[in-house]
Amino acid sequence: MELRKIEFSIEPLQSAIAVRLSSLNIGSIKRKITVFISKTFTAVQNATVVVSDKLLRFFSLAYDSARRLSLRKRVAHAFTKLREGKAKTPSKKARRIVLYATLAILVFFGLRKIIQVNEKTVQSDQRVEIAGAKASADLNREFKFPLRDNTGEQVSEIKFTVNSAELRDEIIVKGKRATAVKGRTFLILNLKVANDFNQTIEIDTRDYIRLTVNGNEDEKLAPDIHNDPVEVQAISTKLTRLGFPINDSDTNLKLLVGEISEDKETIELNL
Repeated sequence: MELRKIEFSIEPLQSAIAVRLSSLNIGSIKRKITVFISKTFTAVQNATVVVSDKLLRFFSLAYDSARRLSLRKRVAHAFTKLREGKAKTPSKKARRIVLYATLAILVFFGLRKIIQVNEKTVQSDQRVEIAGAKASADLNREFKFPLRDNTGEQVSEIKFTVNSAELRDEIIVKGKRATAVKGRTFLILNLKVANDFNQTIEIDTRDYIRLTVNGNEDEKLAPDIHNDPVEVQAISTKLTRLGFPINDSDTNLKLLVGEISEDKETIELNL
């Protein structure tokens, strides 16, 4: 609904009144009447504009209220039908489509979850893997060496055990894989050091073992692979290892075990 402002023009009336009053020659009365009429019509014009604006606002609010009320009625009517069981039941085809879509969504998110878990498991396990030993032998030979203080006096004993020997083409050195070059391999000795003393000790395990190959007793090889100095806590046992790079063709392998300046025992390796 569109309301237009009502406009009044007072100029024709003013002219007509002025003509009629001029014939009476009453100057002061003419001016007063002209001013009065002009103010009256101006006031009526302003009032009409105000009323028009208020009517427009009223009808606009009434229309918006009617729309909201109609929407609420439609929603309420739908819920009433649903409660009374009068709502339209979806067809079998529609129900089947909804069922298949739901199953597809569940399968998709299930597979996605499984893939994410597997990816996290693979990423979290960053341990280095190496090939197994080519040959091995259980030795389990135990030795006892004196533990001396700074003055050379013996305060306890060290139990030094050579558990096993292995031939490997790959080993782990400082957390990284090391691979032997063609024609070479690693002889690895797995050791166990037991400290019965009531204080922590440090020991260089490579000082207690030498290797001879091919029957050459004059050349004694020292370990190149080690974790020395090995720290062994008080009243505890520490596992460690020693290693020798040797040739694939080397035979007649023998270990010489003992203190550097003392006699040594021989262990023959049959690998």
